[in-house]
Amino acid sequence: FYPALVFIGDGGALLMGYFLASISLLGLFKQTTLIAAILPLIILLIPILDTFFAIVRRLLKHRPITSPDKKHIHHRILFFVNKRYRQKMSRNGAPVDMDTKLLLEGLAHRNTVLYLYLASAIFAALAVLLGLRGL
Repeated sequence: FYPALVFIGDGGALLMGYFLASISLLGLFKQTTLIAAILPLIILLIPILDTFFAIVRRLLKHRPITSPDKKHIHHRILFFVNKRYRQKMSRNGAPVDMDTKLLLEGLAHRNTVLYLYLASAIFAALAVLLGLRGL
């Protein structure tokens, strides 16, 4: 949760990639090849789509694909959640003290992370169900 104190780093990312590759290879011997290839894609659907859309968005704007922007999925969810908190703060028109503002912004970050965790859990459960059924 925000603010992050620990980051995954290259070692953790490589380990997760190794695990997903191993799961795919094990699936080749137990199920059809199509399902074994699709399961890791379903598990990683959010980061794959986010990266794909970022690359397409930057190419369409004639910008380098490595340039930063604020249109990733977590930025969009944060903007939506933060907008709701800003609306709650300004309903009565009274100024909000700094402590309340920081608390609401912290809740917006926390809720954004929880939305992404929920979506990832749904896709992972879908992948497991498809894997168990052999579809």
